[in-house]
Amino acid sequence: MNNRLKSVLCSNLLDYLLVTDSLNMYYLTGYQGRLGFCLISRLGKVYLCVPKHLKTQALRSDLNNYEYEVITYSTTVTLFNNTNIIPKGSILGFENNLPFYLFNLLKNISHIQLKNVSALIEGLRSIKSNQEQEHLIQASKIALNSLDSSLHNLTTEYTEIQLEAELMSEIIKNGGDGFPFRFEVSSGNKTDLLHTRPSNKKIKNNQILLIDFGCIYKGYNVDIARTYSVGNPPKEADLLYELLYNLQQKIITKIKPNICIQDITSFANDLFKSLKIEDKIFHDIGHGVGLSVHESPYLSPNSTETLQTGNVLNIELGLHHPVFGGFRLEDMILINKHGNEPITRSNRRLLNILRR
Repeated sequence: MNNRLKSVLCSNLLDYLLVTDSLNMYYLTGYQGRLGFCLISRLGKVYLCVPKHLKTQALRSDLNNYEYEVITYSTTVTLFNNTNIIPKGSILGFENNLPFYLFNLLKNISHIQLKNVSALIEGLRSIKSNQEQEHLIQASKIALNSLDSSLHNLTTEYTEIQLEAELMSEIIKNGGDGFPFRFEVSSGNKTDLLHTRPSNKKIKNNQILLIDFGCIYKGYNVDIARTYSVGNPPKEADLLYELLYNLQQKIITKIKPNICIQDITSFANDLFKSLKIEDKIFHDIGHGVGLSVHESPYLSPNSTETLQTGNVLNIELGLHHPVFGGFRLEDMILINKHGNEPITRSNRRLLNILRR
């Protein structure tokens, strides 16, 4: 894995890269402390630099993406002025979120040449190691098992916010570490709105229920959306759900290594136009997921990226309807050398939730 770092630094003509983004630091070392930063050398070596009192914490890691060494310091001034750490004439790359105090310190150190770079580590993060894939798979299992339990407990007295609380409780009981965002639990016409918060509205029979939720496991996020019927919906609702499911599956079949994202989004837009539903589709069709719930690669028509083996993507489709509200499906896939494989998979049919 450290050879990937070496390649990135060499291609960007850097002697060192200073990493200050907390998620990137966690990706490199598993370190979750609030103080410190990482230095990566041109040879691909990773140094986790922390104040002396945090050395023990720095040596503990839940990840083994990269090998790293710990360097302790009393002050950042003494660390960066030490030419044994960063030799004279070195080109030091830094991320966009470099703290202002650290930028001011570095620009006044004469033997270091600064170079602003962005998204280098994020690009590496987009290709998941076997361990990262296992974390995402486990997170998805926790999330879906928790959803099944929560829906089983659903009663006619539940409000949207009570269902959210039940689902969060189940995720923690089943081994989840937390939640990537406030869940969206919407019913009835409210499902037509994006990013709404659960309310004290009771979940009534013969309505659509939309749940967009997630789970964090060992720092890795999953993002899943499901649409259900509470009671018996009109037949048209079944047909709309089936349409959305089939569209999602057609798009998934096109996803494979070395395909341009623009080719996928063009294919999807042609599908929507052929059915005359392009004005009824929610947002872009998907995004990468990992340490952040939204990360590279983004399935946007403006993207110039190419998909690669090891990408984990969320394929997310939403469809507006003036009577029933909104239908949304969101599933995770892993790109492999043969194409892709599902991590989660929506139900083929609109499920009716039978309530006590």
